[in-house]
Amino acid sequence: MELNPVFCICVLLSVILAPASATELTSNANGWVWEGEAVSLYCSTQLIAASFFWHVDGDLLPGGDEYQIFEDPLGPNSTLIISPFFRNHTGSYTCFAYNSTLNEASNALNLSVAKPPSNPIIDCKSEAYTEQVLLGCSWAGGQPSANVKLSFNGTVKEGQDEVNWTVSLDYEVQQPELICQGDQVGKKSECKIVYERPLSSNHDNNAVTSVTEGENAKLTVTLNTQNSLHPTFSWFHLNPDPVDITNGGGKFKVESGHSQSSLLISNVTQSEKGTYECRARNIIGSTTFKLNLEVKSQESPGSSGLSGGAIAGIVIGVLAGVALIGVGGFFLVKKVF
Repeated sequence: MELNPVFCICVLLSVILAPASATELTSNANGWVWEGEAVSLYCSTQLIAASFFWHVDGDLLPGGDEYQIFEDPLGPNSTLIISPFFRNHTGSYTCFAYNSTLNEASNALNLSVAKPPSNPIIDCKSEAYTEQVLLGCSWAGGQPSANVKLSFNGTVKEGQDEVNWTVSLDYEVQQPELICQGDQVGKKSECKIVYERPLSSNHDNNAVTSVTEGENAKLTVTLNTQNSLHPTFSWFHLNPDPVDITNGGGKFKVESGHSQSSLLISNVTQSEKGTYECRARNIIGSTTFKLNLEVKSQESPGSSGLSGGAIAGIVIGVLAGVALIGVGGFFLVKKVF
């Protein structure tokens, strides 16, 4: 096919005159800048022998010592440094490259002041339910939202501001370390907790709680709070086999918190004496604590509180005393008369 010479010349001129790429504006920030810090904007172009000028929100860049502009004599590019960056510097920035024949605008970059999260450091947390544990990482309240990562037992969960993961109590744990990591506009925070099964450093399995029949009894287990997931508690009475009384109602009432559980027994009778077990359990494991209850018999109304042998001894002593008094009186009367 024969080409038209005029058409070929036009196409060739178009290719030569058109820039290889548009003027481009980039930055060392992703649009968010910490107040008081510096930010750099880089404007590059394919125009030959280009000069540059800058706009913010459609107007020429205002004067001020915080604005510094550098043009590279060896290449067609310009750098704008804003230092320090404050709230009055927020806006949409544009760079213009021009020479004797062309004037080309760059893409716009929006800069805003970043706001840190409500807490200075990321928070590792856990909360126990009947058969589940809620693990969480929280670093919320910032602008933009922080990127948050939760790692536990080889599993990673990611999100913004806050990440939660519900784990069953039957979940098999090989790596009991919760790691929370946060990243917000280059500022990072991390917290770690190595969990353990429920433990109590001051509990004595041989200790005895003593009450009298008709009184109320209270048995309590207090756990170490450091590095322990919030557990669930179950209570049993050994008769001799364990009888679950966690939800017994009536005479038995269980009150539990994050690190303590108490069994309340009202109007105690002899049938409630013996050994009790409290089982504390979290996703790491469980521990059994023993508590011993002694129930004393209640005294009968009007009783002196003395045993039968003691009472018999007192009676014999009184009778012997009366006899001696009688004999002494006989000899006294005989001597007088």
